[in-house]
Amino acid sequence: MHIAFNFHAIVPPFTGVQRAALGMLNGLLSASPELKVTVYVSAGFEVSLLPDHPGLRIKKSWFSNGNRLLRIFWEHYVLPVKLAQDGSELLHAPCYIMPFFCPKPAVVNIHDIFAFSHPDFCKLSNRAYFRRMMPRTIHKARRVIVPCKAIKNEIIEHFPPVPASKIVVVPWGVDKRFHPITDAAQRREVQKRYGLPEKFILHVGRGEPKKNILQIIEGYFAAMTVEKLPHDLVLCGPQGWGLQRLKRTITELGIESRVRQTGFVDDKDLPVLYALADALIFPSLAEGFGFPVLEAMACGTPVITSDLPAIRELAGTAVHRVPPGDLPALREAIEAVLGNEGIANQLREEGLARARNYTWQRYSESLLRIYQEVIAEEKPA
Repeated sequence: MHIAFNFHAIVPPFTGVQRAALGMLNGLLSASPELKVTVYVSAGFEVSLLPDHPGLRIKKSWFSNGNRLLRIFWEHYVLPVKLAQDGSELLHAPCYIMPFFCPKPAVVNIHDIFAFSHPDFCKLSNRAYFRRMMPRTIHKARRVIVPCKAIKNEIIEHFPPVPASKIVVVPWGVDKRFHPITDAAQRREVQKRYGLPEKFILHVGRGEPKKNILQIIEGYFAAMTVEKLPHDLVLCGPQGWGLQRLKRTITELGIESRVRQTGFVDDKDLPVLYALADALIFPSLAEGFGFPVLEAMACGTPVITSDLPAIRELAGTAVHRVPPGDLPALREAIEAVLGNEGIANQLREEGLARARNYTWQRYSESLLRIYQEVIAEEKPA
């Protein structure tokens, strides 16, 4: 079996979708030594992110990974020519869109449809591109892989008459490096590197409107004021867009000394940050999966998050869920988890048990079955 992967959208700093794509490819390569895989990447891609594999071929394009317009041109006009020549049997497009004209059957990951379901949470350029290309991709792809049933249902609702059998639910996995970190020296090193306080509540994610960061600030301030909590708030993740009021809100509340922004955190340090935190706070307004929720559970960190369909599927009762956008409920959840060790311990234990169900090995086994089905369908009867 020979599979081609389009990895041109996998550019740093890696957030959920990019890390999921890396996880699925690495899991596939680790589980399938006999597989042939051709991976198309941009000129700046760090090859060391992929494991040694006897069947792996890496094809680099000529342009840098930061040039989006060139990437779109390459994906729709150059990639089809490459696919016709490389001998692969199938294209896997892990980031939403397949080429407009594709000479091979394609399998596509669609992680969410926010451009249609929550357009205000998308940049104008992303919204325009996805609205133009995603319907064609959904109808032309042989299989559409989604991370949860909630996204499958949204696709069926927004893009009739897509048959339900074409959309396959395969939940993401979590890397093995995400586990409870107890090594004191490692914890001290990371704590010093990022200037972290002794006690803190953590948020992980790109700064953008759907992450509801302004309400995190307000909920934290309310809980800190009422309960006199000793915890600081640490915001971890790359700068995004649409949060011009963030610094002003922090200043107006007078909590500049209690809110830390680390910016992007190296992947190797992220498990330690989860382990150091007394809780993860993740009250998003929309999610296709909720990677930080899974990672925090795997590290034994209690989680406060929104009661969204995707989160319910992922975490069940192993997290403390609050209605999205409900500030009083968010404040009460912070007070309950940080102020009651019994509740925190229960969430830790249930989260660890729940996270064990999500592995990239399981994901890769599902991928192989999907590939085999699609390739078999292409063969003449």
